Amino acid sequence: MKRPTRRGGRVQWVAYPEECPRQVLCQPQTQMGPVVHVRTTDDPRLYPPIPRDSATFKQLMAQRTGCERSNSYKKVTSRLGERPCRSATQFLVRLHLVSLLEHACAWLAEDRKRGDEETHIVTPGQKAAA
Repeated sequence: MKRPTRRGGRVQWVAYPEECPRQVLCQPQTQMGPVVHVRTTDDPRLYPPIPRDSATFKQLMAQRTGCERSNSYKKVTSRLGERPCRSATQFLVRLHLVSLLEHACAWLAEDRKRGDEETHIVTPGQKAAA
């Protein structure tokens, strides 16, 4: 209903009563608009259905953050977010190759953790030692 709008170099809150279901400005004295109170039982962000201290929640969060790290790697480090090619086919080929590279680096890192001293990891962005 009220949105910040830049006018004359300043930010102002402008009301749009025509967008309101009631077609009237309910609380004209407030700066931002009508306040809606949400009960704590109805807010899944503050009170999720799975308790935050449970093992299930921690496992789900680990999977989620892993996916976010993977997407960030593909988007930022491998520069796929810049859309380096126009063709969808070329983009998917690049995405698959970056995914293979990411998995190969993870597999090599696991081998190194196990103690395989012969394995040398070359992460994307690094050059192999000659």
